[in-house]
Amino acid sequence: MFASFVAAFRNYNGPRLSISNLMQQPGSTIKTYFDRMQDGDRALSESLRLFSGLLERRNGAADIKPTTEKVEQGLSGVRSLPQIDARADSYRDRLIELLAEQKRIVDEFANANPKNWKTTEAEEESLRAALNKFQSEYNEWLPGFLNEHGYEVRTEKDH
Repeated sequence: MFASFVAAFRNYNGPRLSISNLMQQPGSTIKTYFDRMQDGDRALSESLRLFSGLLERRNGAADIKPTTEKVEQGLSGVRSLPQIDARADSYRDRLIELLAEQKRIVDEFANANPKNWKTTEAEEESLRAALNKFQSEYNEWLPGFLNEHGYEVRTEKDH
């Protein structure tokens, strides 16, 4: 019996053994990944929306705290994602980069005197384009990833 345990241990090729892995329910890591990526994407989109409104009004004294809070909330959630596999981790890292870029743009704008509206608008437009590309690629990859891990992807029309 002991030899069987030793053989099983030597041939084990699953996730790294740890207390947290033993305590998690099967699939909860995938659900956490999906939920936090969705939350991070929403937080970035909301931060962009709020900041865009501020830029349109040309009000340099406007409160940017809601914009900053959204992006920081997104960063916090996405940074705490569990590692899944190389491809999932690369999408996590890309979303972190996009969120961090939004934070940099907002922070630089907040500290600038005078405000450089044109440069900030151009940076935001570039970030929006990068986010659209990310979302397109991520949304193309996601259904296969979820199916691979036993989740069924449904759309509104499936209900």
